[in-house]
This record gives sequence, C-alpha cells and structure tokens, in this order.
Amino acid sequence: MNSYKIFTILTLIFFLVGCGEKPKSVETKVLSDTITTKLKDTDSQPNKTVDINKLKITDCNLDFSDFFNLFSSDTLFQKSRVKIPFKSSYIEDLETGTKNVQIVESIDKYPFKDFTKDNEAHNRKYDKYKTEIKQIDNNTVHYYHIGIDNGIYINHIFKKENNCWLFVEILDKSS
Repeated sequence: MNSYKIFTILTLIFFLVGCGEKPKSVETKVLSDTITTKLKDTDSQPNKTVDINKLKITDCNLDFSDFFNLFSSDTLFQKSRVKIPFKSSYIEDLETGTKNVQIVESIDKYPFKDFTKDNEAHNRKYDKYKTEIKQIDNNTVHYYHIGIDNGIYINHIFKKENNCWLFVEILDKSS
C-alpha cells in the first residue's frame, strides 16, 4: 500500500471514531440576572456543568440553581420534584379579587410549569413581570413573579427535604 492509501484509511478511521456520540452536558446557567445575583454567594462552583445523561431523577444534593435549571426545562425531572399533595392558589376573578385554591392530589394531574421564559417576561406587551429569588433559609427558597405596572405577585415555594429540592406550593397574592 502506498502512503496515500494508508493516510486515507487512517483519516477515515479517525473520522468515524471521532463522530461517535459524546455525552451531552448542559452548562448550568441561571435563568435570570436575579438568580445570578441572589445565589452567587452560595454557589461555590459558578461554572459547574451537570451531565443530564448521568443524572438520575432521584439524585439529590444539587444546589438550588442547578436544581432550578433542570426543574425548569425537564418535565420528568419537574414531576419527580413536586410534593404531592400540591397546593396552588390563583386569582379566579380580578374584579372581586376572589381567590381559588387548587389541591393537586396526583402527579398525573400536575401541569408542567415552564419557568424558562421568565427571563423574557419583562419584555411582554401585557402581564409583564420580573423575577426575584429569596433564600429564606438553607432549606427554603421563594421564587417570585412580581408585576411591572400591574398587580402580579406570585410566590413559588421550594423546600429541601431529605437533601432534595421540592416544589411545594404556589401562592398568588396578586391584586
């Protein structure tokens, strides 16, 4: 064999081996500037990555920002981290201020809550809001939707139980 054929065969082998699927990893990015600001002090590894392929849904020991990124974008992960029964209050009638409380008794009845668009909510034409996170203590985080020129004020409550973050309640205090 001449050197050209050997080079071509080796190049083809390297190309085929190099095209094998590598594990996908998701860079842990915080979904809004508020989260970055509020959790920066407690996040010891700001450039850490989480390999979703290796993460089991039952895995715990995630800091809140890693948990929240997965929770916001992965429906299976989110459903695994909702505490049942789940209580959700919401405004039923804006004119009278009537509130309704819904208790979700089964995870099958829980609707996926998409937090991924929260960082763009301040640009909406209607129902604008900003987000804010308050770490109440080591085991409780409140994630707020706070209206801009409107009465939106919704508190999403997360608690750590057995070292796992869980979504436990939505309190709508909008006016």
